[in-house]
Amino acid sequence: MRRAGLIVGRVAGCFALLLGISGLAAVTAGAWIRPDLAAALGALLWSLVLIALYAAAAGARSPVRFGWLYAVWVLSALLMGQVTTGVWAAVLSARGEEVVATSAVKHVSRTGDTYTLEAGGELIPGRLTTWPEGKSEVEAVVVVRDPAGLVDPRLPEELAEAREAFWPLLLILLAVIGALTAPAYWVTRDDYREFHGPRGTRRARAAAMNARLEDIRRSRRRSAAGSDSIDH
Repeated sequence: MRRAGLIVGRVAGCFALLLGISGLAAVTAGAWIRPDLAAALGALLWSLVLIALYAAAAGARSPVRFGWLYAVWVLSALLMGQVTTGVWAAVLSARGEEVVATSAVKHVSRTGDTYTLEAGGELIPGRLTTWPEGKSEVEAVVVVRDPAGLVDPRLPEELAEAREAFWPLLLILLAVIGALTAPAYWVTRDDYREFHGPRGTRRARAAAMNARLEDIRRSRRRSAAGSDSIDH
């Protein structure tokens, strides 16, 4: 029972780490930052996931199987993207408003062109990352914007697709990550006895060995003292 609790605790800790950094990535991808910089910050946070997994494994008392953790780390990038999508979709679904906007500034980038939009004579916070197909960049487009300017504007079809696919994709990702995390942190009966059992810890083994050596020394001293008394 304790072994099962240990495994569940380690898996839950891994999920907490992944979801926490994914939430941080979602916050850094808001309208207040350029999309290319948001992508760079996301890559930095993704590398922090691997560092955190290594640090947690280094402090673990029982073995951790890194082959499985590498797969978890790769999938964590998808989880970060999915959580980020869920945040902006939830914000726009809750308080977004559809407006007709035009492109005020086109930002050319190697990672993809983005657009600062204008509606009603005012600039919309954030940037549109996808221009609708079949429309010229001088034509007006319908977008869903956040009046508070927390997230970037999105096309209505983007928002609809994100809302429809968010939960199925998130649950699939979590299930796959869980299936990979469990064998990474699995503790066998032998591992548990060696590293976590009442008589199986390294410290306890060392103490038992020292006590046994001390008993041997005492018996030798008694034997030596008995031999001296017989000689006299």
